[in-house]
Amino acid sequence: MFLASALCALLSSPLQRLGEYESVEHVFTNVHVVPMTSDSVMENRSVLIGSGRILAIEDASYRPPPGVITVDGAGSFVMPALADMHAHVRADPESVFLLYLSHGVTTVRNMDAQDGWLDHVAMREALEAGRLQGPRYLVSGPVLNPRTLPSVEAVEPLLDRHLERGYDFVKVHEDLPPATYDALLSGAADRGLPVVGHAQRQRPMDQTLRLSSVAHAEEFYYLLGGEEGLADPELRRSAARTVAEAGTWVCPTLLVYRTIADYLDDERFENLALDPAWDYLPPMERRIWLSDRNEYRSHGPSSSRAEAFLRKSQLLGQLMFDFHEAGVPMILGTDAFGAVVPGVSLSRELALLVDVGLDHYAALRTATTNVAIYLNEEGQWGTIEPGKEANLILVGRNPLHDVTAVEELEGLYYRGVWVEGERLHAARDAVRARYSLE
Repeated sequence: MFLASALCALLSSPLQRLGEYESVEHVFTNVHVVPMTSDSVMENRSVLIGSGRILAIEDASYRPPPGVITVDGAGSFVMPALADMHAHVRADPESVFLLYLSHGVTTVRNMDAQDGWLDHVAMREALEAGRLQGPRYLVSGPVLNPRTLPSVEAVEPLLDRHLERGYDFVKVHEDLPPATYDALLSGAADRGLPVVGHAQRQRPMDQTLRLSSVAHAEEFYYLLGGEEGLADPELRRSAARTVAEAGTWVCPTLLVYRTIADYLDDERFENLALDPAWDYLPPMERRIWLSDRNEYRSHGPSSSRAEAFLRKSQLLGQLMFDFHEAGVPMILGTDAFGAVVPGVSLSRELALLVDVGLDHYAALRTATTNVAIYLNEEGQWGTIEPGKEANLILVGRNPLHDVTAVEELEGLYYRGVWVEGERLHAARDAVRARYSLE
């Protein structure tokens, strides 16, 4: 027994770890580590990185060897980088991807590959090869509805096309005939393709829960009988237990629904126009969304409609809290368009999750650890641990006390490259300048 214990001690000693450390390339010193393995902070540490991976987390006494690039964190907080699991990249992808990276977002899932002139699979390949700078990019196929998937016979060729194109997900957008829906889920499972998207609103909830992930909390508004159903606490809790038992992931996208209420109310709309985030949108897009051509204002602003949307938004927030309490797995997405600006919107969605009752740790998990688990990649990234990918951000405040700390980026480490905060801010300024020139 003594020999076995001594051997274990030797193998875990600094002498054994020395070989690992020979490959160290970057060391973050004087940092507080937010590992996201628990609601805790490891204070005053050094994080050792080599070949794009975390080699070790040492205490403050560690001294990097000569030639290693050292980043003095000066008491800042290191945490995993962020993910947006509901995006629509529709124009100027170079600027959009730059916005995501400069806000610490290194994983993005596009939810409709058929967005006009853009070839999202080609963009994904360009990002992977480094020909285009941006986050890791996951791509769903074109949205499916009774028009794009008209029959059971069309299912197999469509899924084969998904495989041929290399789509990462199948996206359902509307109710499908039961036989078509069954064939789609069965065929997708045979091909290892997750099916995601909107609810089957006219069918029992268990049919929607066959999806890998449900896009939007709003879908449960329809499944639970509208506002009356959402206002029933017991019905909400019962639904939460059902979703948790099914193991279906939910992507709430609370911010986009809340923003509709701002569009519809004149006073809130005027305040919305003052948001500096608009500077990150192309001028034509700004002109449309900040005018009565905005699709939500095109029939005339309405304070009563605005209040109805706000009321529904609050009820959906209560439902998401009930989901959290029941253990429903959630991933963060923003459905960025209009005033919901790529990159900028991540911290705002996180803040909304906290507002509805999640603690800061639980909210942060939806944009970090949970995404890795959802993608079956929890052994590779999503936490700050030795052996994991060094996919991390440095922030000035403790995000476990305030999730909006992620707005204060002091740096990003991604794909083996350390980018200081000044360069991240310069990238945002470049996007702003590009659009101001237009």
